[in-house]
Amino acid sequence: MDKIAEIGLLLDIYGSLLTEKEKNILDLHYNYDLSFGEIAEQLMITRQAVYDSVKRGEFHLYELNNKLHLLEQHIKKKECIEGMLSEINAMQRRLDDMRVALENMLAERG
Repeated sequence: MDKIAEIGLLLDIYGSLLTEKEKNILDLHYNYDLSFGEIAEQLMITRQAVYDSVKRGEFHLYELNNKLHLLEQHIKKKECIEGMLSEINAMQRRLDDMRVALENMLAERG
C-alpha cells in the first residue's frame, strides 16, 4: 500500500485521536493533495510549522497503529468481505446458468 493511501486510512481510523491542528493539516496534505506552502498560506502559518505538524501527526498515527493494529484488522476484514462477495457472485452465476438450463429443458418439452 502506498504511503498516501496508508496515511489516509490511518487518518480515518485514528484521526479523532490527533490534535485538531494535526488532523486538519494531515487531511489537507494527504486527502486534498495540498503542498506545505499551500497549507501554510491557507492557515497563515509557516511552511516549517506545516512540515512539523505533518511529521508529528504521521508519527502519532503510526504509533497508535503499532499499539492498536486497527489498520491491519481493517484490511483483513475488507479482504474477507471481498472474498465473500466474490463467492456470492460465483454462486449467482451458477444459479443463472442452472436457471437457463431449466428454462431450456422446459422449452424443449413444450
